[in-house]
Amino acid sequence: SSSSSSSSFPQNVEMRPTLRKILSDVDDTLFSSGGRFPAGIDATYKHHELYPGVLAFYKELDLGLAKSNNGEWPPHWRGNLAFLSARPHVYKDWSQAKSYKLFSQLKKSHNLHTTPTLLAGELFSSFQMFRGDFNPMAHKKAQNFFEYSSLYPEYKFVFIGDNGQGDVIAAEMILEKYSERLEGVFIHKVQKLARTPGYTDKSRAKWDDLGIMFFRTYIGASLLACKKNLISIRGLRQVASNAVKDFCKIEFSKEETRFARLQELNRDIEKCNDYLQSQGYPTVAYVAAKHVFARGTMVSTRRYGYGRVLEFRHDDGMYEILLNHPKNSRLYLLGKYLQFATTGSADDRVWTPYGTGILQAAREADGVHIVHLTKLSQLLITSTARAKALSSKRVVVGGSRRHRRMSHKSSSSSSSTSGSTSWNSNRKQQVAMVAYIQPKNIQVIRAAVGDVVTSAFGQGVVQSYRRADGIYEVLIPWGNPVLHEEKEIKIREDDSRSKTGGGGGG
Repeated sequence: SSSSSSSSFPQNVEMRPTLRKILSDVDDTLFSSGGRFPAGIDATYKHHELYPGVLAFYKELDLGLAKSNNGEWPPHWRGNLAFLSARPHVYKDWSQAKSYKLFSQLKKSHNLHTTPTLLAGELFSSFQMFRGDFNPMAHKKAQNFFEYSSLYPEYKFVFIGDNGQGDVIAAEMILEKYSERLEGVFIHKVQKLARTPGYTDKSRAKWDDLGIMFFRTYIGASLLACKKNLISIRGLRQVASNAVKDFCKIEFSKEETRFARLQELNRDIEKCNDYLQSQGYPTVAYVAAKHVFARGTMVSTRRYGYGRVLEFRHDDGMYEILLNHPKNSRLYLLGKYLQFATTGSADDRVWTPYGTGILQAAREADGVHIVHLTKLSQLLITSTARAKALSSKRVVVGGSRRHRRMSHKSSSSSSSTSGSTSWNSNRKQQVAMVAYIQPKNIQVIRAAVGDVVTSAFGQGVVQSYRRADGIYEVLIPWGNPVLHEEKEIKIREDDSRSKTGGGGGG
């Protein structure tokens, strides 16, 4: 009979070095509560979003140091995962049925390795939580542990919770009574430690003495578990790899939220990789930050002026910027502090130091804007020598020789926009003067010199624009030029350009 009993017992069980039960909280531990009270407080991920790597962490803790099929969960093994929930039994166990339906979905679609057990809470402790008292909840969770552990005297346990509600208090109660039964306590840090329920000035020293471990990501938790020999080094790498895959599937409503979580994950990947390398194992790829600004792109740093992108670091999303001023100064900034050095859109009327005109294109390489001038400013036309130079060859009219140049071209000068971001303007140009100008020296205006506009005095032609006060000089056919504020004029819909020249500077 002994031989028959041994043959019916799964042979692979011998590969499991220890008997271990994993007890985990649900809200803010398995998945994010989205900050919805009373479920939890963590709003770093969307409501019911699984934390990256959490399911892999459960599986590796259940496997322990077993070397089974390269980390695959044998189908004939029974899992040892149980959830300690604060949610009470309600009418006809509706809450439990809903939870088990969720577990079934996780097993089918997210590779949860086993169907877990659920240890529910009670109504009294749930009501007390609304009053800010988490002690009854902690007592109920500790009581559930004591009762559950009494059913499995041969097993040891790992407890996973968060510091948003009563899990830390419950862990203290369990450790003070059954420290020899707990192999590890892992607490997901969803708020500052000083805000943890039950926190006192002596709490940190107490947690260190009890061996309570805090983590931000499940990569960090798996690294702590690996160093305590609760999971294998292969298991550590598996959790990290799965966490990266899980993270890349998550859709964030805001890019800054995604970037903050990406940095958090990459910091723990860096620590994980250092440990993997020290043990002779291959490292895990970082979560790549979105690369928005290509090398060489001209950008505005908002606070520090304009510059050119030199390099981009994929692991933390940092751009190395070579600033225009002070010359050769370098700056490292995140993408959220940068914007393309562009001003306006295709066909916008713009003011420049050299006159008013129509914005045509922006070069991708350096962000320089190409403007077809419709009216030159006094800066250019007062000097006869400069006017002659403009008619014969390109000259530098100010600033960088590379960025601020003018050329005399025919109306077929669209070839000058080659190598730039073409905006496909269909507008007929009335002048041949082309300016290459940095975006900081351009201002979008409502109308350019030569535009036919409608005002309170009738239709007229814009003669000049004063940048200092935003005033337009409009020539009315039946009288003298009239001065208008920008809000007082609008472009005539057919926008036929006047071919009559006007006096005054841009």
